[in-house]
Amino acid sequence: LFTNYWIYQIYFANIDSRGNVRFWNSDSLGIKFRPILYDIDLGWFRANSNLLNDFTDTIQTKWYNPSWRTLLLRKALENNNFKNQFINQTSFLMNTHLSSENVLQKINKFLKIYQNEMAYHFHYRKRFESYQGSFNKWLRSIDKMKEFASKRDSIMLEHLAEKFQLTKPYFLDIEVINYNNGIVLLNNNKLIKNHLCGKFFNDIPSQIEVIPNLGYIYFIYNTDFLDSSSLMVKKKNIFFKS
Repeated sequence: LFTNYWIYQIYFANIDSRGNVRFWNSDSLGIKFRPILYDIDLGWFRANSNLLNDFTDTIQTKWYNPSWRTLLLRKALENNNFKNQFINQTSFLMNTHLSSENVLQKINKFLKIYQNEMAYHFHYRKRFESYQGSFNKWLRSIDKMKEFASKRDSIMLEHLAEKFQLTKPYFLDIEVINYNNGIVLLNNNKLIKNHLCGKFFNDIPSQIEVIPNLGYIYFIYNTDFLDSSSLMVKKKNIFFKS
């Protein structure tokens, strides 16, 4: 959770994270404190922002990265196991939940849900418009979010490679046959679809764990080849069989 918290803060380019520091714990989940992600209204504006560097700097370089705020992440990254986990998890999220395709799909989903209500709001509640903008301004802000989302995943992977001096990436292409007959974990993340294809880094091997359902076994067929851009493609077909 700590790893995901910082990856999301960096992805959103949330420069206001220093002012929104909250943790929680639960007797039922143990005494470990977990960070809370909220108040992202100063994010989503700067697709090129290198907050990975800012949030791991040893000295304050901007108003939003004082050393006390970056301390936990900086110190955690001194541990090689955590650093490898951070790199792998960033790669996984940029190719799944935070990929341009997925984020744009979510933005369009919520746009469809709220568009009529926002049109009603601005048309019939004129007295609010003086300080709440307009329907067209709201649509323009959505367009800016889409522009951000269309660029941010690839920029994050570039910043990741620069920060940790990673070599040329490769494509990991996983296809699961009879997907419902077992579980496939990539770096401890359960695949929620039967196909994943994304960029990862040779320096940090990805860990794949396959757990068949009761009564099933599995086979993995590996194929490596170069694509048209000379990037290595590591193709893995995973079959579940009763």
